Amino acid sequence: MLDHAFDGVRVLELTTFIAGPYAGTLLANLGAHVTKIEPPTGDPSRILIGGWQAWNKGKHGLALDLTRAEGRQVLYRMAAQADIFLENLRTGVLPRLKADYDSIRALNPRIIYCSVSAYGRSGPLSAKPGFDPLSQARSGIMQAQGGTGAPVFHRIAVCDYATAALTAWAVAMALFHRQRSGQGQYIEASLLNSGLALQAANLFQFSGKQAPPRVDHPTGAPLGVDVTYRYYRTRDSWVFIGVRSAREWTSLCHVIEREELARDRRFNPRVNRLQNAAELTSILEEAFQQRTTAEWMEELVEHGAPAAPLHYSHELFDDPQITHNGLLARFQSADVGGTTQFTNPVKLSATPGREWGPAPGIGEHTDQVLSSYGFTPGEVAELRDTSVVQ
Repeated sequence: MLDHAFDGVRVLELTTFIAGPYAGTLLANLGAHVTKIEPPTGDPSRILIGGWQAWNKGKHGLALDLTRAEGRQVLYRMAAQADIFLENLRTGVLPRLKADYDSIRALNPRIIYCSVSAYGRSGPLSAKPGFDPLSQARSGIMQAQGGTGAPVFHRIAVCDYATAALTAWAVAMALFHRQRSGQGQYIEASLLNSGLALQAANLFQFSGKQAPPRVDHPTGAPLGVDVTYRYYRTRDSWVFIGVRSAREWTSLCHVIEREELARDRRFNPRVNRLQNAAELTSILEEAFQQRTTAEWMEELVEHGAPAAPLHYSHELFDDPQITHNGLLARFQSADVGGTTQFTNPVKLSATPGREWGPAPGIGEHTDQVLSSYGFTPGEVAELRDTSVVQ
């Protein structure tokens, strides 16, 4: 009987920045023993303090010098016992270290080896540098969001986070397959592939296909899809309404105290609202500026008109639904002290996982990790004395 979905699963992780590390954290959330291997100087992404903490929480930290033969021997010894080998280093780095899939599989035929890259490990772009904004651009996301106006850069690293989630899902599927077949395998994930996956409906061609609907601010900023499926400025901030059905439209008219609009042939049925969008937009823009977002939300929710306030991320720490969903946890970090962080986004009733701790300090768990892989105290002391580990 497992207490957590990935109890007993051991992951070696050679990753940096977002996609690879956050995939490891998603596995750690559900019980995997994830060892974050970084150079003695630390992962370069440690400079992004909040990001580092979020992308690496729940892991065990091992500082290992892979530029030295002794360090590579430590890696090989661990890989021979691990279940998952997760990496997102530059194309070509791990083959030079003889830590590519073929080399690791020779040590451990049951290994599940997962490579995360920008564009894939082969092909014309495989050796090119790549990170989230480049993948947003190349995959069409920026242009799709910009529509006929200027492209829109998403500050949230959408391709990175999507890749992390898809990578964790792929690893889970590979573990399921290995349980039934005894076979390990190679997994390849990329930011480009994930950027396309986020646009599955757009990447569908057929005769007569039309451009997806949208409505923009005069500045070109995208506001939404149509006149009643977009955000509006209120007296103090913004609110998004998602009104589609006749019942929802009637509720909205009641809330803004314009019940006559529900009977107005210009705006009923919905197709007429779309045809007279400019006129209706002026009415709604004027109406929403009369009250605060909180006042609108109280009325909209009460009367069944779908709506949500537009929040900044710092406001979410006090959101009652987020608190109720158990999505925040507090840790004491070795690097930054007390933190409040996002927790496991999925909830499994029988094997729920838990919050294991914050992101590790550099080499924080070196002794513990090496001991768990069968290194004796004397071997660990020798590795430390020769600066192979920290």
